[in-house]
Amino acid sequence: MKRLFGDKGYYAEFIHEYCFHHNIQTIIPKKKNVRRGFYRKKQLMNYSDEEYHQRSLIESCFGSLKRKYGGYVLSKKFTSIQSEIYRKAICHNLSLENQEIFN
Repeated sequence: MKRLFGDKGYYAEFIHEYCFHHNIQTIIPKKKNVRRGFYRKKQLMNYSDEEYHQRSLIESCFGSLKRKYGGYVLSKKFTSIQSEIYRKAICHNLSLENQEIFN
């Protein structure tokens, strides 16, 4: 992972510190009245509003997946959960392709 996108709720020093040490760029908008933080300042140097607003595309895709297939999984084991999520994503992508073909 090269970038971490998050809303203002993720603007915490320990998140910025972890990401800095693992060479992950944080794209998190600055919270009001927060002035401290060595790692916050370092990560904020590369922050871009334009990149942050790409996050809405990701959120809308997740929202449409949840509306169509539900916001939960029925599996218990990690591998089963992973394959269930992949199946949902593949079905979603196939339905989008079918819409484009028939329109």
